[in-house]
Amino acid sequence: MREPLDLQELYGEAFLRGVAEGARLAERVARQAYQRHFARDRRPLRTILGEEPAAATGRSAYHFKKRLFEYLIDKGDLLLQEDGTLVASPELSVPIGDEPVEEPSCQGYLLLTQLTDVVDAVLSGTDGFQAIGQKYGMEAALEHWSSAMVELPVRVPGIAMTARALLQRLERGPCVVLEGGAGVGAVLRHALSMPRFRTAITNIEQYYFTEISPLLLNIGKKWLRANAPPELTRRMRFEIHDLDRTVLQALPYTRDESVDVIILEYVLYDVIDLHEVLTTFRRMLRPGGRLIFTMAHRQRPALFFPAEILQSTLHSFYRAKLDPPRRVNYGYLTLEEWQLSLRDAGFQEYHVYPEAERHPELLFGGIVAFT
Repeated sequence: MREPLDLQELYGEAFLRGVAEGARLAERVARQAYQRHFARDRRPLRTILGEEPAAATGRSAYHFKKRLFEYLIDKGDLLLQEDGTLVASPELSVPIGDEPVEEPSCQGYLLLTQLTDVVDAVLSGTDGFQAIGQKYGMEAALEHWSSAMVELPVRVPGIAMTARALLQRLERGPCVVLEGGAGVGAVLRHALSMPRFRTAITNIEQYYFTEISPLLLNIGKKWLRANAPPELTRRMRFEIHDLDRTVLQALPYTRDESVDVIILEYVLYDVIDLHEVLTTFRRMLRPGGRLIFTMAHRQRPALFFPAEILQSTLHSFYRAKLDPPRRVNYGYLTLEEWQLSLRDAGFQEYHVYPEAERHPELLFGGIVAFT
């Protein structure tokens, strides 16, 4: 068994404060969404929810509503009666009104405060991020998104895990790296703060920095070309790449045993066919290769809805093909789903961060799987 990473110091007070802050903001969104849209609705829950739409773009409204109710019921704010109707707790019935909101500790949390004002659009089927961009301006929304990707306290352990796992492999010798869904470059931004990574850059033979969104790819490329040392950028290729089409594309990094490290920072759960993509990655990795990916570990709704409340409004969060028992959930998976999916794709050895017994408390982390 390969040596695991030590990430204990990453799950300290700053992380726990970030979890608590996100939970408070999410609770406010949930309370206001219920009060504005459902408090006077006396129909049974099944009728309120309606049928799940067949089209992926229509699923966000349905599942956001469904997960909102699951969260409020699991918290005890709503009581589901035998006839299927709901009774609200006294606390849930108290109007929030103009109750002041504390200044967020990170720009990324502004997306949660703004989500409150676009719930109407989300429930009508609009993508949550697009709705925020339409109301507050797409430039500001992208700035807040970039901040969330890089600085949000709850994401830091996963980003650091990814950077450290990459460094661990680099220090063993030369390698080819593929980063999918690289976005604004959060992993490399963190890695460049590590002196040992800067020393190990010469072991990067090629770093494929890929992203499906030209807009996000440009943000990442612009930052790295302005801030990364030349010995890194001259080893990099910035490319548009759709992870769902990996198996169909003949590219230098999609050939059998063509790469040593594959990095997927908060993106792998968004692919359509997870089994196909994982099997393809297993084929692409050389012996001794590493698949490094981050996520939130799905838990019961009262604990977990705050961790996915923004993502649960995005159309892309529901594109996946469900594949029980390997994949039961849209969006984030349970650890059991990941374990079954990795095993069936040929990954027999992996480390889970943080340790499984702490997932209900810590929620955010990742997995490093080995060939």
